[in-house]
Amino acid sequence: EMRNRQHHLHEKMFFMRLRNVANLNATHKISSQIYFRTNAKCIKEVEISNSSKIFNLRTSIIPSFSSHRLHFSTDSIQKPADLVEKYNQEMRKCKKADEMVEILNQMKQEGVIPNELTYLNLLKVVTTEDAVLSTFGMMKKQGIKPTVSMLTIALKKFCTLKRTKRAEDWLQSMEKVHGVKPDLVAYSTLIRYYAGLQSEENVLRLVNEMESKGLKPNNMIYTNIIRMYKVKRDENGAEEWMNKMRASGIKFDRVLYVTMFELYVYLKRRQKVKDLLREFLDAGFDIDFSMKVFLAEKLGGLQEFEDLLRSPKLLNQKD
Repeated sequence: EMRNRQHHLHEKMFFMRLRNVANLNATHKISSQIYFRTNAKCIKEVEISNSSKIFNLRTSIIPSFSSHRLHFSTDSIQKPADLVEKYNQEMRKCKKADEMVEILNQMKQEGVIPNELTYLNLLKVVTTEDAVLSTFGMMKKQGIKPTVSMLTIALKKFCTLKRTKRAEDWLQSMEKVHGVKPDLVAYSTLIRYYAGLQSEENVLRLVNEMESKGLKPNNMIYTNIIRMYKVKRDENGAEEWMNKMRASGIKFDRVLYVTMFELYVYLKRRQKVKDLLREFLDAGFDIDFSMKVFLAEKLGGLQEFEDLLRSPKLLNQKD
């Protein structure tokens, strides 16, 4: 009975050690001998050889009190890459940073090394400036080079936190420090932030900077700039950028038309509302009930728009 208990202890310790050994990155053949002492002074000799999908393992446990040998084998030990992917899938389900930190701690305990996707998942949920910087610190320590997507996510976090200087410095450091050129999404993120602050000077500076690097404004950038001028009640500025957008060949979407409607309505530009309404319908958009109510309330009546509002596109809508 004592011998059976000791053998059970040896078997349990063997599988504990096996779990750690299996976490080794066995891209090449590995031959390893693991020696450790228990009360029974057993010695384990483990040989691991790498195949395409599994590790093959042979072991001998030699208790000091007997020459009896116990043999164990396994066929489906997970490779490290599989373990990382398993944890990454769990991280994608997390909604809070604390949950992801707990998974990272589990990975550390298991000896599983996080990869690029692990840190990308973490960046998506962290909510503080320190947490963002700490994540990049861990990546640097591990030798992982951040991608433009990771850097842009961090930039968006700084904008959300209203860390203006940090966001500006971060954009400028993307290429200087990380060797990654800011793309259209990165510039669009900071332009949107400055447009929300009505910082016309910074918006125009960033647009000139990106254009000097061969990047052309997209629909989102134009819309955010025109929204900025709408808030400032700057009719000339909005129209200037609307004309630039036309010249670039980018089609207006519903959001941009509504933005210009709001500006003209607030400024009581009834003729411009009518001209834009005609263009809006010609572009294939419908005038919904809420838009009709908005125009009627702000303009004090829609008598001069009756010919447009009786468009076939409105036949199925409420009066």
